[in-house]
Amino acid sequence: MLNNDFPRAHKDDFYVLLAGASGLVGSQVLKTLLNQCHLGGVYTLNRRPLPHQHPRLVQIVDSHLSAIPDYIKGHVRYGVIALGTTLKQAGSKDALKKVDVDLVVDIAKQMQSMGVTHIAVVSSYGANPKSHSHYLCCKGVMEHKLMNIGFEHLVILRPGPLKGEREQPRPNELWLQKSMKILQHFFIGNLKNFVPIDAQDVAQALLKTLLAPHSSSVSILNSIDMKKLLRKCDE
Repeated sequence: MLNNDFPRAHKDDFYVLLAGASGLVGSQVLKTLLNQCHLGGVYTLNRRPLPHQHPRLVQIVDSHLSAIPDYIKGHVRYGVIALGTTLKQAGSKDALKKVDVDLVVDIAKQMQSMGVTHIAVVSSYGANPKSHSHYLCCKGVMEHKLMNIGFEHLVILRPGPLKGEREQPRPNELWLQKSMKILQHFFIGNLKNFVPIDAQDVAQALLKTLLAPHSSSVSILNSIDMKKLLRKCDE
């Protein structure tokens, strides 16, 4: 179901497909995108309507990417997937895998069929298909599957603990944020990736990397990389 008509493409505009716009990082990606002057528009894939109204925003609710009009397909070059769940929310390991692996990969393939050539996905620090953690294993498997799809440019964001307000707060995440306020002063090297990072910073780093020219086919950024990128952009 489309909630409004989408503007016709202009040669200087760029269009984005966004899955996960109601999430912590996804909502910040959407907010940032809608402030871009050369944005032609954003298509969001939602389970339920978002509380947003914008002339360059089209929400696809309980629908398939095939609902997007044909005239826009050749202009959608960028895709963003900010989907994810937890074992507690999913209810079982199999249910978590269906979201963090199967759903993400399925949407990525659909985006590619729409003409998306550059895509960014939010993963997690420590993602590894051989991890003993089911959550991190799923993230690692998902990353490898996306690498094999064949996008011109795949951006993988691996943030550590996230800061920001969720629709459904995660107690473990809140506890970790409070603990890190004290412990972060003792972290050095890669341990700094465990210092909580603001979801808005992840969104900014995601878009700066996704929309910039790149010679490599895969870009992987952890929290340290994201913070360095944003500092460099501010100089």
